[in-house]
Amino acid sequence: MSWTSSPKDSVLGLAVLLYIGTALVVPISVAAMSALGDAPYDVVPGWFAMGVFAFCVGAYTTVYAAYGLYLKAVSAHRRRTGPVLAARLETGAVVLAWVSLVAGLTSLAPGVAVASGLVCAVVCSVAGAVVRRRVFGQSERRT
Repeated sequence: MSWTSSPKDSVLGLAVLLYIGTALVVPISVAAMSALGDAPYDVVPGWFAMGVFAFCVGAYTTVYAAYGLYLKAVSAHRRRTGPVLAARLETGAVVLAWVSLVAGLTSLAPGVAVASGLVCAVVCSVAGAVVRRRVFGQSERRT
């Protein structure tokens, strides 16, 4: 796998990779956060090494799939006829929503920060739709 999403990578395949990566990262991160919060945690060297390995694989899979989906979204927007600003706002909304949800699932961010991220994603999405509607409305008036 490389840092670019090849044409062979389907959106469904990348979504499955994202799910698998997140499924590996989230429980391990939650366990690590609870261990840092003075929760009882027994360190068994073999299982600890396995957990670190699973976390690394999950993190790589998550980043690869998220970046691949981002590239798919950007390339889909490039093929569309419409304003670039609207495409960037809509793509940014998708990425921000995903990051907010993962941060909430891994307990790396409090609920208020997750909710704020999701609200910002909605605002970006609505702003992209408004920009797209204005540009298309102006082009229809000219014709």
